[in-house]
Amino acid sequence: MNFLLCRTFVFPSTDQPWMKQLASFFASSVMFRTAEYLAFLTLHQWYGVHYLRAVAIVLIFGFVSKFLFYNRFVFIQRVVRNDPRASNEANHLFSDDATLKTSPKTASRTP
Repeated sequence: MNFLLCRTFVFPSTDQPWMKQLASFFASSVMFRTAEYLAFLTLHQWYGVHYLRAVAIVLIFGFVSKFLFYNRFVFIQRVVRNDPRASNEANHLFSDDATLKTSPKTASRTP
């Protein structure tokens, strides 16, 4: 269920095969659950952090790290290489005209 929701709503522009993503998702889920459990035990048992605080810390770091990992390695975003709109937008951002329009001081100095 979590895999389908992530693939459909959180990372919808992926173009990877779903079976490959499911295998990566399952392997990373096992890895993250193990790491979260060990992190909780380390904080609570060894460092004496109150269990609610340890759970909150592990949840926050787990959420951020899983999102970044899934975005980077599991649900790889589609890259459009031959899209003329993308190159035009990038060229416009770095052209002299864009600088002149956004900076009135630079526009008054041009001949």
